[in-house]
Amino acid sequence: HIFTKFAHSRNSANKASNGSGLGLAICRRFVSLMEGQIWLESEGIGKRCTTTFIVKLGICDPSGNLQQILQM
Repeated sequence: HIFTKFAHSRNSANKASNGSGLGLAICRRFVSLMEGQIWLESEGIGKRCTTTFIVKLGICDPSGNLQQILQM
């Protein structure tokens, strides 16, 4: 649920939350497009959390060709 888009109400009593509600949804979409995984780990309500993502990346050799690091 935390990775879905949402909108803040304009009359919200909590003015500290000024975001659009798209950040984690966009992150999830990018990670999904790269066939990766993303998740959050939290220390509890009102405490910090860590966002972790894993994606497969390539490296460029000196000739400029992209090589896949892991062959599956």
